[in-house]
Amino acid sequence: MLLDSEVIIPSGQTVSNSVFTGRIPKVVAIELPTLTSNKVHIQVSTDNVVFDDIFDLTGTLYEIKSTSGWNYLPAEVSSAMPSFVRIRSAIPEAENRTIRLFLNRL
Repeated sequence: MLLDSEVIIPSGQTVSNSVFTGRIPKVVAIELPTLTSNKVHIQVSTDNVVFDDIFDLTGTLYEIKSTSGWNYLPAEVSSAMPSFVRIRSAIPEAENRTIRLFLNRL
């Protein structure tokens, strides 16, 4: 089942609110609006308190290098997400930014 959720990075901030993705989540795509930053990071948490950045299989910080549009996530990134997800911008956003997350709940 493919579901659509939204998070918002408030104006002047770098981190969005979090979204609960379920017990077996897979964020398969992210639709970015026009951003101030040219890259964003995905952060995950099991308790919605402590968040960590996602790294790829080589141990490199996973970055989405885009200022807008659709971004499909590699399987190793989408399958590594626990229950809560948020988006972190590399620099503060100039205005509120709504980001759409597309979740595949099995």
